[in-house]
Amino acid sequence: MTVTEFAKFKVLPPFTCSSPEILEFLADVGKKQYAFSGYPLRFYQDVNSPDAVYLVSGWDTVEDHGKWSATDASRKVIERCMLEKLVAIEGLAHLEVEFPSLPGEWKGIAHVVVEKEGNPVADANVEESFKNATHQIYVARDQTSPCGEVFQLAVLKDDVTGLEGKWDGVANFLAVN
Repeated sequence: MTVTEFAKFKVLPPFTCSSPEILEFLADVGKKQYAFSGYPLRFYQDVNSPDAVYLVSGWDTVEDHGKWSATDASRKVIERCMLEKLVAIEGLAHLEVEFPSLPGEWKGIAHVVVEKEGNPVADANVEESFKNATHQIYVARDQTSPCGEVFQLAVLKDDVTGLEGKWDGVANFLAVN
């Protein structure tokens, strides 16, 4: 079974999720990690926090992700991130969810559950919010976008009813593959 990487980034001012520098950086990260892992990366903007970006990707094993982290390509991505002050890494988890069944195939709203007890799904260094409660991660695909696959994402502590009224007028984020 593959694992799903779920990471949270904060876009640092003066940049926004739509800044060319951010889009180019995410595309570069996506290309380099894909070349190593063979799994596409998808990025989502949080509907409740426009400066939050989530990365969702896959790995054959958690150990393979560790091998990527030790490469020159990975270190250069992190160095660039720090030097150009583009994004801050706020959290990382390896979800026990089979990656091929995730975002690229999602239609409408789907979710992944991150549990706090009983079924450990996260690394020890996952952000504090994942340690404290079960979260639902919802993604919706905008089928009408003229610019390709566009996704929206929300991380909630309760069910999908919390999304009501939040999808309209929210900045969409282009998935960079």
